[in-house]
Amino acid sequence: AWLVAFFNSLQEKKLKTTKMAITYFIYFNCPPLNGKHRYNYSQWSTKNTELKNRVGSSTLIGVDNNTKALSFLSISPSRGGIRALSNSQTTPEDAGIYFNRDYSTYMGVSDPDNNLSMIKKSTDELGMTRIIYKQMYGGVPVFGAQTAVHLNGNNEVISYEGNTVPNIQLNTVPTETQNNALEIAIAEHQRLNGNIIDRSKLQSNVELEILNKNLFILSEDTTTYLTWKVSLKNNPKLNDVYFVNAHSSEVVYHYSN
Repeated sequence: AWLVAFFNSLQEKKLKTTKMAITYFIYFNCPPLNGKHRYNYSQWSTKNTELKNRVGSSTLIGVDNNTKALSFLSISPSRGGIRALSNSQTTPEDAGIYFNRDYSTYMGVSDPDNNLSMIKKSTDELGMTRIIYKQMYGGVPVFGAQTAVHLNGNNEVISYEGNTVPNIQLNTVPTETQNNALEIAIAEHQRLNGNIIDRSKLQSNVELEILNKNLFILSEDTTTYLTWKVSLKNNPKLNDVYFVNAHSSEVVYHYSN
């Protein structure tokens, strides 16, 4: 049924190239193949059975294996998109806001108007709009947490994808200072690598971010931290990031670029 609807839509839209046709189909109907999603409704809670009833049995639903938050929706063209309002004059921005409000419970976001901040909007040659949001909490960005909605020309949401940290409850006022976090990160880097950083060439950046490692790796540590994200650079051999607990002196995560 999806293929029939797809090729019918090609004829209606008079798409001129095979590349555009393939892009249209894959972009809006194929789930991401990164191994983080599953399509087993029985392993999700009652509220997500309600989601299946809302969006229809033909809609693909993805759930993050680690966080158990909604990570993917792909709505069959035969069903039509999710309407924000009956008013045909609804803008893409309004449609995205109403979708976030209606489906935030499945993302684990309690206050979508304040905790999902639009960072980019783009429209492709097919007239499809994509809006990207950054997850925030108490004005602090959540590391690696973004969502996106895709809308058709009628400003109906036809797919969603995202990574969110659900049910954040956190004191966002740091007790560790930026300068102290920088010194902790430098000391940790020198301990791990056995060398002294040349501070005369060091480029550093320190900013508050919320971190939950289960958003991007399978970890026994499911804690959500307020951290100072410390970036250290001075040459191609040093391009590392350290997350220092903003309420203690602990380095909770580190990666190298």
